[in-house]
Amino acid sequence: EYIYKCILSINFKLIMSSFTDSINNNTSGNTENVEATKNTSVTAKNGESAAEVVTDTISSIERGMKNLMSEEVIFPVGLHSSEITTEQIEDLAVRLNSENQEEKIKSVRTIRKILSIKVDPPIKKVVDCVGIVAKLVNFLSTTNPTILQFESLWALTNVASGEMEVCQAVINAGVVPPAIQLLTSTHDEVREQSMWLLSNVAADTIAQRNNLLNTEALSIVLKNSENLNADSKVTTLERTCFFISNLCRGKPQPPYSLIKPCVPLVTRLIHVIDENVLIDVLWTLNYITSENDEGVKDIIDSNIIPKVIELLTHPSNSILTPALRTIGNIISGDDDQTAYVLQHNVVNVLCQLLDHHSKAIVKETCWIMSNIAAGTPDQIGLLVSSNVFPKLLTMLPSAAVDVQKEIIWTLSNGITGATLSIIIYLINQNVLEGLCGLFSFFDEKFVEMALESISLVLKAVGDEVAVNPESNLLAVAKSAIENCGGLEQINEFCNHERIGIMNYANEITETYFSNNVEDEIILSHTIVDNEIIATENSTLLPPNDPV
Repeated sequence: EYIYKCILSINFKLIMSSFTDSINNNTSGNTENVEATKNTSVTAKNGESAAEVVTDTISSIERGMKNLMSEEVIFPVGLHSSEITTEQIEDLAVRLNSENQEEKIKSVRTIRKILSIKVDPPIKKVVDCVGIVAKLVNFLSTTNPTILQFESLWALTNVASGEMEVCQAVINAGVVPPAIQLLTSTHDEVREQSMWLLSNVAADTIAQRNNLLNTEALSIVLKNSENLNADSKVTTLERTCFFISNLCRGKPQPPYSLIKPCVPLVTRLIHVIDENVLIDVLWTLNYITSENDEGVKDIIDSNIIPKVIELLTHPSNSILTPALRTIGNIISGDDDQTAYVLQHNVVNVLCQLLDHHSKAIVKETCWIMSNIAAGTPDQIGLLVSSNVFPKLLTMLPSAAVDVQKEIIWTLSNGITGATLSIIIYLINQNVLEGLCGLFSFFDEKFVEMALESISLVLKAVGDEVAVNPESNLLAVAKSAIENCGGLEQINEFCNHERIGIMNYANEITETYFSNNVEDEIILSHTIVDNEIIATENSTLLPPNDPV
């Protein structure tokens, strides 16, 4: 055992010497459980869930070197920040100035481990200790050993993952230029850690993101990534996609000309299996397509929409959410962009998501449905043929409020752009009863929308009666409103303080329910082939235009 320990000691010194020469035996990447992760942000309708960045498995030889190195610290670091004293941190700051290379490396590694404490790492305490951040930035110089660069990058990455104040301290210390320079390192791990550090800087503020976009950082990363594919090293894929995602995220969006060069890479990497890569690729696609016609066009031209739709069936919400956002962004574009997505059978996939266990996913799905319903009559017809409206009307009374709002938008948009045959279909599906059920909704804006939709339905069927007096469409619609108690509530709205509600209520009552309007009510009706068929004292003439 004694001989074995001696051999280990000799081997370790040889390894350290090799690291000092900064040639071959550099470490393999971040392998501790505690890593700096990217910040979260809110886009579009829901807050995105930011991906936790994890590392790849390293080779047994590299793991052995890492284990040996991990023992070489100034003092053991526990699991709690309360165990770390100010005096210990100040001592480390002094040791960073040592002439002994191994002493500096051990000091940086100890700082890195302190910053990697799982719960409440003492980031501010380290930053407030004069000289530490500046020295770590200085160690990024290409004249320093690779292991010292790597450990310093890792420590600075964890600092940059903290609050804006501490991240700004790293930026003010001049970390960006040397970190960009290390993107060209011959060592994979140094390049990856540099991307990670710069990603956290970009995620800190919009100003820092824009500053990075105006450097050569992105062009270097894209050049390094020219040969990346699904079979590339996982950690390289993850760090690269994380970096690009953070440069594309945030409101206001960056000028598209600056992030457009990312499109070929992210559309190529959407076929990677690794979930962490997919998460960042999909969020990047969401950022590119958000309120950006040129970005939408580029993504459509890349022919990856079928793959994004395929990912709508993925079991992970972390992948499903950005995939939904991306599809939603494109569908909310012009009619041609919407048509392109719809031709890939997306509506049937979306219908399945209406039963998803996550309220956020259901809300996103209903938002997409509302944008489809805002399209052409043919696009509304796809919702009809997929039985979307009956499903939404069934969900409406008991759905969460946020989901109810999206359902109301879908019904309102569908009615606004519907043909008469679609209006008849919706009446058959009890849309008027559903809309009247919204009169007690707490948000008056949506009460007004319900009244507007009822008015549009009555106008559509009233116009048909004017052309074809024998039609009882209007009578059926009025009967539906009265039988569910809707007319009584509409009458009460005639003096409502909200102008829109009052105006629609008066329009409905005066135009369709006043005493001088012939009140030919059908007491009951049946539905045959999506057409209202009168069953008492009347003959209905269905319209000729198909759904």
